[in-house]
Amino acid sequence: MSLLYFHPDYSIVICTSCQYALQTTTLSGILSHLMRFHKGYSPAERQAMAADVPTALLAPPDQVKHFQPPPTLPPIPQLATFTDGIACKLCPADQIYICRQNIEKLKPCKKKQRDHNTVLAKDAMIAHLGAVHGWRRKQGA
Repeated sequence: MSLLYFHPDYSIVICTSCQYALQTTTLSGILSHLMRFHKGYSPAERQAMAADVPTALLAPPDQVKHFQPPPTLPPIPQLATFTDGIACKLCPADQIYICRQNIEKLKPCKKKQRDHNTVLAKDAMIAHLGAVHGWRRKQGA
């Protein structure tokens, strides 16, 4: 079974093991991901998986980075779905800024570290609001 899934409607290649879309349009970029994160496969197996991806049809990396499936469609099963994010309600619906913390990675951390990461997520959202929407905190808040 291949780790890679090409989604023809969105022109993205998804690593089904990592559950995210790769930001590359080249065979070498795909191989780089496989070599870095999937060392259990032989070079021949990785080459065979990468060769099945139609790289000429892939969306540019910047487009993949900002890819958001329309909210009216069901989730893409090969991609991870996160429910621990904070969405900016001031952003346009097709370009929503989302700040999140991966709770699964934080579970083994001490409570102090989890609290610190939550503060970082809030700080990132506040920075976004200021930079993109011109929002400023009131004095003393």
